[in-house]
Amino acid sequence: MGIDKVMDGSWNNGFAVVRPPGHHSGSKKTLNGFCIFNGAAIGARHIQKKYGKKRVAILDWDVHRGDGTHHIFE
Repeated sequence: MGIDKVMDGSWNNGFAVVRPPGHHSGSKKTLNGFCIFNGAAIGARHIQKKYGKKRVAILDWDVHRGDGTHHIFE
């Protein structure tokens, strides 16, 4: 997984291009925007659990907020 390569220092950085982005998946009431898996939330939670990080930044520069990601971490 790219996250592990960055976290263990094998790679300086990583970038994932995914469609659909998944940032709506995780909404409490419905699935929106064709999102099934929220890759950003899965990756952030992986970092928290495996590497003991309490805070992980998620940058979403879409034209609307990622409500699913918001609900997962609230």
